[in-house]
Amino acid sequence: NDPSDERLLPAVLKEQGVRVIDVLFLDPVAEKPYSLSCLGREPLGGTEATVLRVGQGLRQKGLSVAIAQSAREKRFTDHQGLRYLPYHHREPLEDARAVVLLRACKLMKSVRDHQPDAQKYLWLHCFPGARRKHLLANARRYDFSVVTVSDAHRKAVAQRCSAPARTDRLLVAYNPVVIPTFPTSPRHDPNKLVFFSSPHKGLDQVLEMFAHVRRTMPELSLYIANPGYLADAQVLDEGVIQLGALSQYEVLRHVRDALCVFYPQTRFAETFGLVFAEANAVGTPVLAHDLGSASEVLTQEQLVDCTDPKAVTSKLESWRNGVRPSLSLKPQFGLDSVIQRWVDLIHREPQPMEFEKAS
Repeated sequence: NDPSDERLLPAVLKEQGVRVIDVLFLDPVAEKPYSLSCLGREPLGGTEATVLRVGQGLRQKGLSVAIAQSAREKRFTDHQGLRYLPYHHREPLEDARAVVLLRACKLMKSVRDHQPDAQKYLWLHCFPGARRKHLLANARRYDFSVVTVSDAHRKAVAQRCSAPARTDRLLVAYNPVVIPTFPTSPRHDPNKLVFFSSPHKGLDQVLEMFAHVRRTMPELSLYIANPGYLADAQVLDEGVIQLGALSQYEVLRHVRDALCVFYPQTRFAETFGLVFAEANAVGTPVLAHDLGSASEVLTQEQLVDCTDPKAVTSKLESWRNGVRPSLSLKPQFGLDSVIQRWVDLIHREPQPMEFEKAS
């Protein structure tokens, strides 16, 4: 997968005075190489799937796009013209008009040094920790705009990083939701609950609440899967079925069949909650606490006080008895809307990152 014309392309374009890459995504923490061929076929994290879909969408808009990954050893170009490159932050890549750095804010200076003329974006998918309180100040220093994945995420970044919520270079672009085609219409199992997130996202609380509701509804089963970030938690609780790591197609097949996505935890806030949006897109409700972006992605009828076991049990009983909400994909999370948002960001004239004084 390393054709000779790909090796020659950068030199040819540079001789013609053409920028080699319109949009260069940099993933310095990739644990394994990933490409479009992984979508729907292999277990893949939400961030990686989002990068691929956004890259593919921009490529279909006529932009030249490359995704550089720390775990990749060889470069290649797929059949859609999307390029994949090895990446090490000390080794410069071809020039780009726009560079999108994933997650690793500590590499902003390195990217600035290697790509001084590019528009630069730091694309965050997590909430910054306490040690990142200077993230926005460093973004201004190294000429980066910061892209978050929801309004709730944007506000949290502003608050945690000592800046007001309003700034021209603290931006929002939702993650795209793309649903595969299924051969049959869904018919949900009123006794099936699913939790398909990494174990660190409150699985212990979920299991505790499941044990509680099962005392009232012993017919219930909880199916859990793992996108592959962490090792599977060894769960031997009664009524719990472990599925291991699944592809997106397999995950959504289970979600379509379930009464709901069961997510009654109160500790881990989602910045976007791709599993929330995907579940609603296939018509399945999510039982979740009003935390992080939940109220932005889910309808109000799906939000429950998950500190109250009676409220959780009551909601499940209501849905099992036929009062289950009718749901679909919100237009703003659709692929076309998200790709247009990225096109607008890339063609946007960057403004100085001037923070207003907090009132």
